[in-house]
Amino acid sequence: MAKGDTNDYSFGQWVGWSRPENGPEGKIIVNFEKRTPGRAQIFGYSPQNPAFRISTDAVLQESEDTIVIDSPNTRVFDPQSGQLVPVAEFFAAHKITQPIGKKTTYKMAERGRVTAGSWETDLGERGGFRLENTTYDPPLKPDYTFDWKQFKEFVVANYLDREFVLFRGQPDNTYKLRTSFHRSHRNNLIRYLYEDVPRLRHSVNAVSRFYYENNNAEHLGALLSLAQHHGYPTPLLDWTSSPYIAAYFAFTESVSKEQPPPAARIFVFDMENWWSAPSVNLMHEPIPNITFLRFDPHNNPRFIPQQSIASLSNVDDIETHVRAVEKESNRRHLTIIDIPFSEKGTLLKELRLMGITHGALFPGLDGVCRSLKEQYFTT
Repeated sequence: MAKGDTNDYSFGQWVGWSRPENGPEGKIIVNFEKRTPGRAQIFGYSPQNPAFRISTDAVLQESEDTIVIDSPNTRVFDPQSGQLVPVAEFFAAHKITQPIGKKTTYKMAERGRVTAGSWETDLGERGGFRLENTTYDPPLKPDYTFDWKQFKEFVVANYLDREFVLFRGQPDNTYKLRTSFHRSHRNNLIRYLYEDVPRLRHSVNAVSRFYYENNNAEHLGALLSLAQHHGYPTPLLDWTSSPYIAAYFAFTESVSKEQPPPAARIFVFDMENWWSAPSVNLMHEPIPNITFLRFDPHNNPRFIPQQSIASLSNVDDIETHVRAVEKESNRRHLTIIDIPFSEKGTLLKELRLMGITHGALFPGLDGVCRSLKEQYFTT
């Protein structure tokens, strides 16, 4: 949706609003994937009526500063079932007679990281819109930069008696907080759910002692958690209730650079008063959200020693989303801490004394060998 920019804003996740001439403002999310140019997934919902949320698979025709979106396949999110149902079926069940346009013409007055302009449907409705794509924005700056001693003191002073606090370590402070699914240039979770997950389930069941059933939310969560721990792209992020386990991962996970980055990064998430969906049905959910879930650890011996909990996200730019929620609620949830890589030697030695090693966190031969390598072959 952008021209003449160093970043290709045609792809990624767009978040913003649409406002009809005579009506309340609605929120919209548009997902573009590189593998399907000319097509988009569009979500819409109204803050005044949050129970009504729609999803549309759209075909785009672009000409100069005009985009025509054909959206014959519109569905409505049913909160009771957690599924998307055809809009005609939903309207009939709720005796709604209001028509929905199937074609919308957008006129762009502004294009780039922000795209804005006006629109008109085939029913004659008109309005304006504004969308923002933060996919290519840099990561947030840290709230604190600590050495290892300062980090430990900060943890004891702030989190010793806190029950609803989670930690995540990442080895590069230039990486944003994103799921492996979104890092693979994907954002259509519904397509992922109906195309990728069945292939994953079929292949895992072929080698698994536990059978993961179809149409079972608990099994789906456990399957994704298992796959996440074995390198398969998922919309999950792994967190831990231990700040020291998070620090271990921050300083032992590999980085795709010849030279290490200046610092590793620890994310701290305060879950208190953070809304969470009840299950993995969030993948059908049109409203942007990050939710925290505990999955059954079938076939996953790493789950307990890592004190693991996962976040499921339909949001690409998690950091920007959390900051927006914090601004609305006037409550801080995400704290970002950088620790210089020069602290690695001391940090890993102390963690080893705590019993935090690869062998402890990854039960089995791989973990044992990795622990011995780290202890005796790391320069």
